[in-house]
Amino acid sequence: MRSRLQQALRRALCAGASGLAACQGHEQVPTATAPAAGSPPVVAAAPTPPLVAQRLGGQGGLWISLPATYALKTTDGPDFSVHYFAPADTTVRSRYTGGLYFGYNPQGSDSTAGCQRRRVTVAVLGRPVRFAVQRCATGYVVDAVFNGPSGPPLVINAFGEAKSADELRQLLAIFATLRLQQATPARPGPGAGPTK
Repeated sequence: MRSRLQQALRRALCAGASGLAACQGHEQVPTATAPAAGSPPVVAAAPTPPLVAQRLGGQGGLWISLPATYALKTTDGPDFSVHYFAPADTTVRSRYTGGLYFGYNPQGSDSTAGCQRRRVTVAVLGRPVRFAVQRCATGYVVDAVFNGPSGPPLVINAFGEAKSADELRQLLAIFATLRLQQATPARPGPGAGPTK
C-alpha cells in the first residue's frame, strides 16, 4: 500500500504530465504550486524504491539520491564531468538510467522522429527546471539543461531513459533529489580537545 504522500505526489506528477499512459484513467489533481497562466506546472514525485544519498564527487557538495540497487559512475573530461546512474547488477533489466553532465558546453538532445514531445517542469535545486520528455515506441527520453547552483558559466545537463510512464516518474523524482549539501564536520570523540 502506498503512503498518502506518495499517492499525492504521483497525482501531482500526472497532473503535470497528463497524457502519459500510466496517468490515463487516474484522478487528475492540480499541483500544490499554482503555475503562471500558460506555463507548465512544477511537479515532483517520490520514487518507489528506497533511496540512498550519494555525493557527486568533484561537484562541490552536490548530492543525489538513487535507489540502493543503483551505482554511480563518473567520467571526467578536461573541463567537464558526467555522472551516470544505472542498476549496479548489469544482469538486471534496466528500469531507467540517467546521468548528469557538469560543464560549460552541454549538448542536450534533439527531437527524435516519430516521438511525441512535451515539457514537464520539475523542482531541481530549489527552482523549476523544464524537462523535454519524448515518448517513443521504446519508452521515454528526458533531457534538461539548466544553470548549476552557482549559476553560469557552469551548466548541468540532466538526461535519462525510462521504459514506462511509472519509471519516467521515478527518474524525474531522482533528478528532483539533486541538492547542494555541505558536509557536516566530524564531531570530536570523548576526551578530545585541547591538552594542557
